[in-house]
Amino acid sequence: MKSTEYSKLVDEFTLKWKSSPSEFQKSIDRFALLGIVVLVVAFVLGILLILTLRIWLMIVGCLILYSIVRAIFYRPEKMPGLPVLRKDAPLLFDDVEEIGRNLGAPGCHGVYVDFSFNAAAIQFHTFGIVGPMRNYVLVGIPLMDALSREHVRSTLAHEIGHLMLKHGDRTRKWYAISEMYSAIYENLSGGLAWYLFGPFTKWYLPRFHARLQPVSLRSEFEADAKEAEVTSPKTAGEALCYLAIGAGRTEDSIQAYCLQSVSSDVRPIDLAKSVHGSLREWTPEEAEECLTDALLAVTDVESTPPALAERIAALGAEPVCPVPAALSASEEYFGEKRIDIAASVAAEFVATSPYYEDLKDRLKHSIEVEGSLEERIVGSSETEDEAVRYVYAKGNLMGRRAAKDLTQAYVEKYPASAPLQYYYGLSLLSDGDDAGIDALVRSAQLSGGKQGSIYDAIYQYYLSKGEPRKQRSSGDEGMSSATC
Repeated sequence: MKSTEYSKLVDEFTLKWKSSPSEFQKSIDRFALLGIVVLVVAFVLGILLILTLRIWLMIVGCLILYSIVRAIFYRPEKMPGLPVLRKDAPLLFDDVEEIGRNLGAPGCHGVYVDFSFNAAAIQFHTFGIVGPMRNYVLVGIPLMDALSREHVRSTLAHEIGHLMLKHGDRTRKWYAISEMYSAIYENLSGGLAWYLFGPFTKWYLPRFHARLQPVSLRSEFEADAKEAEVTSPKTAGEALCYLAIGAGRTEDSIQAYCLQSVSSDVRPIDLAKSVHGSLREWTPEEAEECLTDALLAVTDVESTPPALAERIAALGAEPVCPVPAALSASEEYFGEKRIDIAASVAAEFVATSPYYEDLKDRLKHSIEVEGSLEERIVGSSETEDEAVRYVYAKGNLMGRRAAKDLTQAYVEKYPASAPLQYYYGLSLLSDGDDAGIDALVRSAQLSGGKQGSIYDAIYQYYLSKGEPRKQRSSGDEGMSSATC
């Protein structure tokens, strides 16, 4: 399903949700039931195929049954991050338990920490969609590095609020069915059984996700309200504002460490120290710029959570420019053990994160490309294809904004290069320059391809500027002119 079609579906379902939440939830139940009925039919079909005793039909039947049974009993192989023991962070456990009691939430079965600038309440059945429910709290070390204990308590109250409000109970079965179809999609994709069951899965999944989106957005506002009950609207709003600066600084530190690891020996403890240092000091000007950009953004219909400005307004709070905490929550929770725990979590992230592995591979490749082309670039004897590869490599290493001037120079040298126009457009948009849209549309005109990527880039740009309607019309016009 195209991005435009999905966005229109979400808009349609959001209106239905607002007009009658109870009726809309019933409609989701009916759509979920359709998915279950098809699974039952597919299961019976799988058995019938096996009973034919013809080898190739038996193989198809076994694949269908295997995919369905595996999906029903699917559960995460492991929780993200690492578990924390009470003896290592007694104050953290005290806060989680106190917040749970104040909200009347079900008890947590464990607390985990990872290397994200985020927190989450994770809830799942013991076996796929059956068995007792397990509840966990996950909180990122970088989040605790940046926020005070008061603001982390507020963030935890939001996550535990999800458990208290039974968002998991209300939506778990829906998401479980969605996850089952996602697992089936992966198991059958490309195989013979795909032609029997795959087309329905491909049609069903995006329409199910679109129905769940307005419910997910509403759940975030409800959890924000519970967060404000535990702390205050002011504290809850302040905690949200930290997200505007902390996530980007964490990502920048990870990329810098990854780049350094490609060419020299570094240890995970160096990453932990780098992120901690980055999140313990920033200038008021940096914070104001990040917060201003974050407040301009509007809610993306294709993802959660809602936009920062909408959440703060719903709390009845005012946006506050974040300042580094005098004493970080990580220092207060972990004390002298902070650096050891942070280093262990960083080591787990470096060893197991697909994001980090992909980032490292891209940086390695970019360094190799840069080195192999440097001589030809200096001598201005490069081909158009080599210029494209060089620009992309420098962009990976320096960032699109930093590589903008280099990209512009090659666009002027090779104006008919669709990839260069495309990358130049992205560079301009990352710098807040609307001229990037013209370059992206020019790229589509030159190639007739990348139109989905171009629309998504324009979509995200106008979304960040707080002009959700303009991004659609601009994107449609751009695609229209690109295909004339």
